Amino acid sequence: RLTGRTVLVLGSAEAARALVPEAAAHGVTVSADRAALAEADHVLFAPGLPDGTQGAEPVDVAVEFARLVADIAALSGRRPLLWCLTSGVREAVDADALAQSPLWGMGRVAASEHPEFWGGVVDFPSGPPAELPVRLLFGLLHLRPAEPVVALTAEGVRVPRLAPAELAAGGEPFACRPDGTYLITGGLGVLGL
Repeated sequence: RLTGRTVLVLGSAEAARALVPEAAAHGVTVSADRAALAEADHVLFAPGLPDGTQGAEPVDVAVEFARLVADIAALSGRRPLLWCLTSGVREAVDADALAQSPLWGMGRVAASEHPEFWGGVVDFPSGPPAELPVRLLFGLLHLRPAEPVVALTAEGVRVPRLAPAELAAGGEPFACRPDGTYLITGGLGVLGL
């Protein structure tokens, strides 16, 4: 059963409406009123869950999230757990997912600076809110997973992991194309370039 009774959903009105039926089954009240921040047990920041409107710009999403973290940090006494809900970032198939992707990194910063009220990042598959796996979401809110990012998929719950890639036998070695764009990360760290 979910700890706490009040969930505040900010960012997407459609996301708040999609959560109401499952919330009622758990005996939880869902609100979209930011004035209820101090009384909430959980805050779900859902800037990019599909709501039929044009997607937000990445900088707007990042600024809104940073303000929310600051507002929760400024509360005296008990603070609600903050969760960030993204949509389609794992698949990265559209501009809305790109606008939300900075939240994965900002969430890790919030976790290190405010572990006392950080819940985590939960990524939903792209699609209409009616098809979102909200039952899994409420299960995660109850468990408070140790993973900083959790993706809910049709196959279940997924977490990011590095895994060795199998090279195709007899395949051509990788060659950069002049018209391509490539991102190399960690070159000065453990990878040792």
